[in-house]
Amino acid sequence: MPLVGHGDVVASVAVSPDGNLIASGSWDRTVRLWRNTPDRTREPLATLTESTNFVRSVAFSPDSRTLAAGGDDAVVRLWDVTDPSKPSFLTALPPVAGEVMSVAFTPDGRTLVLTGLRTAQLWNVSERSKPQPLAELPGYTEMVWAGVISPDGRTLATSVGEQPARLWDISNPRQPRPLAFPGNGFVPAGGISRDSSVLVTMRGDHGVELLDMRNGYRLLGTVGKSVDPPYSVSFSPDGRRLATSHGDRLVRLWDISDPAVERLVATYSGHGLDVPSVTFTPDGTTLVSASNDRSVRLWETDVARAAERVCRLARPGINELEWKEHFPGIPFTPPC
Repeated sequence: MPLVGHGDVVASVAVSPDGNLIASGSWDRTVRLWRNTPDRTREPLATLTESTNFVRSVAFSPDSRTLAAGGDDAVVRLWDVTDPSKPSFLTALPPVAGEVMSVAFTPDGRTLVLTGLRTAQLWNVSERSKPQPLAELPGYTEMVWAGVISPDGRTLATSVGEQPARLWDISNPRQPRPLAFPGNGFVPAGGISRDSSVLVTMRGDHGVELLDMRNGYRLLGTVGKSVDPPYSVSFSPDGRRLATSHGDRLVRLWDISDPAVERLVATYSGHGLDVPSVTFTPDGTTLVSASNDRSVRLWETDVARAAERVCRLARPGINELEWKEHFPGIPFTPPC
């Protein structure tokens, strides 16, 4: 069942770390909040309308109390979503020189990273209503498409077009240090594993490369050589699966438990246009995707759970007489 209501491309989707909320950012200049519950309740909660141009990126703080959004009006805004049915606007960071392409919180929630036209910046958001600048990373002359923070809070990977990614040590966010990176690919949104051990890079039609961050960025394996490079990726919480979203309207799920062996687990179809954003829920049971078709969709990642849910809803089931009519000669083995 898609989540609908946006009037234009949905460019970004995020799930709160506590798993209770979904946020979607759209080119219709709004951010929408949806309730997400274990019994699959998807209730629309609020629409945030402060943005004055396309919203490109949304992110929750680690404590799920703060939502950040940035986009083409060059501003990053923060909201208090403690009561998601009545979110309150906190503040807006000073405008940057052009579009804001990505926003992300460090794992301790104290630092916000934004990237955009010729810039990548770190802000202290410990006092949410009064953010303070920490550092601006030097040397960017083009659009910085993504800023990906490792879950251990130590590494920031930034991507500039088709150029190789640039990596930074942000252990001290006031004094980021450039890190040597031998790779020649760029890092998509979501491109660092939950245990900070694997980095995803992409190079043209070479597929998604999985690099060992703990051993000199050694190539572990490649997935998706036969499909177009994804817009975004997301690691499952256990690190054994990788979801990728694509321009062919599909979301793909890969088993990377052995990175050296490419194994496609599932292909999810249903979106009508490109899928620029995908993420796992914190429990790993659901994928959430955002599409240019103006919708957000949720996908079950466990086949057994999906079958159980279908059977629970498909009542009454087929009886033995109906089975014989439709499947003559086949033993009665109803799926539900």
